[in-house]
Amino acid sequence: MNKLVMVMYYLMVTVILMGSTAFAAQDEKGYKDHPAFTRMSGYWIHSCDQKQFDTHDFITEKGKTI
Repeated sequence: MNKLVMVMYYLMVTVILMGSTAFAAQDEKGYKDHPAFTRMSGYWIHSCDQKQFDTHDFITEKGKTI
């Protein structure tokens, strides 16, 4: 009986792992990485805006916005 439970467990885990690849995130159509940068593993492009110049606010360790 114990052996049967282990076989069922491994079978279930295998099916779940195989199915997760079908739901892996894909890049949004029409977007691609800039040739000068490499992508971190596990990340995908959800959306993007192409701008020649832009700004971004950063919050410092002390909570100050720069």
